[in-house]
Amino acid sequence: MSDIWIPDSPSQLRFLPKPTDFLRGLLPYVFKIILSEPLFLPTKTGNEKRYQRLLEVHQQNKQQRNRAWNFIAQHNLPQYIWMIGEFPDPLLPVIPSDKNEEDLILGFKHAYQSIQIWLFDLTGCKEPRPIWWKPTQNYKPWAELFVAQLQLATAVYNHHQPSNLLHQLFASPEHLWFWCQVAICRRNLRESGLGSPLPHTKVIGKQDLMERWNKANQMRKDFEETLSKGIVYPNKVDWFEHLDYFLEGEAMQIADVEASWNKRGGAWLEYRKAQERGRDTVRHEKELQLVSLYQFPDDTETRIHLTGLHQKLPKPPKKIKRGFDPKR
Repeated sequence: MSDIWIPDSPSQLRFLPKPTDFLRGLLPYVFKIILSEPLFLPTKTGNEKRYQRLLEVHQQNKQQRNRAWNFIAQHNLPQYIWMIGEFPDPLLPVIPSDKNEEDLILGFKHAYQSIQIWLFDLTGCKEPRPIWWKPTQNYKPWAELFVAQLQLATAVYNHHQPSNLLHQLFASPEHLWFWCQVAICRRNLRESGLGSPLPHTKVIGKQDLMERWNKANQMRKDFEETLSKGIVYPNKVDWFEHLDYFLEGEAMQIADVEASWNKRGGAWLEYRKAQERGRDTVRHEKELQLVSLYQFPDDTETRIHLTGLHQKLPKPPKKIKRGFDPKR
């Protein structure tokens, strides 16, 4: 990882011949560096020379990871929207190996590109380059949900009693919001049901939301313990992969004591309304219900299946029976 050049700031990209192409190629490596396993100090052994070498490599990797994190942290909202439009390519855990997987990725990519255009329109941000095609209306509620989550992140981040951990890690509300989108996309790629970039395809009740937040809060405590060991960047701990759950929980806690958050124009109420519109879009648009990811309990890999509305997923592969085989 240490041989990949990461700029000190996004402004350095403008000196490159093709800055957009360079950033597109850089993003997969940046995310891989940031989202890899946490780095811990090597254990000291009797071989002092080897220990010093491992210590040097550890320090180089730590500097590279912090450099990657700081590079992403310095972007602004239009740049974050542009990067979201590149999803899921920079976050793919594996390279597509067959047509089913390629079709799934194309479906994700089309959704994110459509949402990107709507995001530029809904936020009033200037597009980094002209876009010559218009996304379909059925993606607008998704973009509205993303915008509502941005407003929620802003309200939580700027609250008069903010979470210290959020301020410790994230440079701005937009930075927090962007990593929520990373978490959502990665979960959908790895373990979700419908292959869509929606954070939620249904509006969950307060009890379920509270249970999710309690779980995320426990993960946060584990994460803080990791930070206390001198690791000042996110990693693959569960809390960071469910960052949007924690954001929702923080917002709900504030909404319980501040009535304005539950009134028209309030961040929490508007977010819930956006959830409902997104849920209804997925429910009624057949073209958005074509791709499913699934994993059988006894299977070691996540499989991809293209299906139609109301069609069943395939049955799991048959187990090989152990013991006496009459055919032998």
